[in-house]
Amino acid sequence: MLSIDLHKQLWHFNLQVSFTVDPGQVMVLWGPSGAGKTTVLECISGLRFPDQGQIKLQQRLLFSSSKNINLPARKRGIGYLFQNYALFPHMTVGENIGFGPRYHKNHDSGSQHWCTEMMQAFGIKHLIDRYPFQLSGGEKQRAALARAMAAKPELLLLDEPFSSLDQPTKLDLRALLKEVKKDWAIPIILVTHDIEDAQALGDHFINIQEGKCSQCTNIRPDDVTSWRG
Repeated sequence: MLSIDLHKQLWHFNLQVSFTVDPGQVMVLWGPSGAGKTTVLECISGLRFPDQGQIKLQQRLLFSSSKNINLPARKRGIGYLFQNYALFPHMTVGENIGFGPRYHKNHDSGSQHWCTEMMQAFGIKHLIDRYPFQLSGGEKQRAALARAMAAKPELLLLDEPFSSLDQPTKLDLRALLKEVKKDWAIPIILVTHDIEDAQALGDHFINIQEGKCSQCTNIRPDDVTSWRG
């Protein structure tokens, strides 16, 4: 289980977020641009630091302002799929996927075999020697997801993972994420503006507006209209 309760002062508002996500569930963070959704992911992953609060994953404290705990990102056991995929341009697909496991606490001689299994599972083994500039959008997304999962994360963060993909590729990758959800049974947090992605993948929904969050049972088209005035 992931449990977070964090506060962070941003230049335009005070971000205050509190929720839990159980293993095997997808929590959708929903809301207008600039509401603080990506900041929440960055605080959980260790790329940014809350001013106050606590972040707990399984039985481990990742961050606690009261106990002065703040684990570095590489020690948090979190897979992060960025909106632009953030593949290293100077590395091949195989090298990108093998990068994360180097810093995993259980890294050993079997890590290369595990990375090969990940490429096979995500349907990109034939791309092992290609560089990111040689990949399509869907292939980049698969490579980035395989890299995130190769480190055997206890939590997966997804920031607008399908925003630049065409509809057929998006549907294919939604199905792939459903398999990840079923097979890995880890908490997943999805940030998206796409109502179809949210409804297809989400188990629970958090609406974030101007740094404040509220739980909702579903997402309706009217919610998007209200953001646009």
